[in-house]
Amino acid sequence: MKALFLITLLAMSFSTFAEDEDLPEIGGEGEEEILQEETASNIPSDIPAPEMSSSQVLESKPIDVDGYYKQKEVQVTDAELQSIRSEIENQKKAIVLNKVKAQKFKELGKSTEQLSETTEEMLLEKKAVQEEIANYNLKVKCLSTEQPGADCDKFVRRKR
Repeated sequence: MKALFLITLLAMSFSTFAEDEDLPEIGGEGEEEILQEETASNIPSDIPAPEMSSSQVLESKPIDVDGYYKQKEVQVTDAELQSIRSEIENQKKAIVLNKVKAQKFKELGKSTEQLSETTEEMLLEKKAVQEEIANYNLKVKCLSTEQPGADCDKFVRRKR
């Protein structure tokens, strides 16, 4: 098992070096023999070296630090557990949504207060301006008539 790990590690390191542009390419005469001699010297002679293709190396299982293959955790589930998980996720989403809604309602309340204050100011200004306009219209009417009424005394000087 450890010999397979060493071979895999060695093969991966050589493929990494072959991809590097700064290093010379492997494949000259005698280099394969040196590689085989180095690999063979690391493996005890009583264990035969397994034949591995590059696809086996690239598609190998992940290995833990202790040298054993990682076991996939099997998740046991059923419909009830899935519905519980789904409900938990829905409740988490609803909590976040309600927090956002609460924040927006606070903003809406502040905005409504500001709108109320500005509307009140606008209505008071409108009422004052309408009174001024009515007063101006009365003044023009009084000045334009030959015989103004009693309500025009403040606008027209009467001859005595």
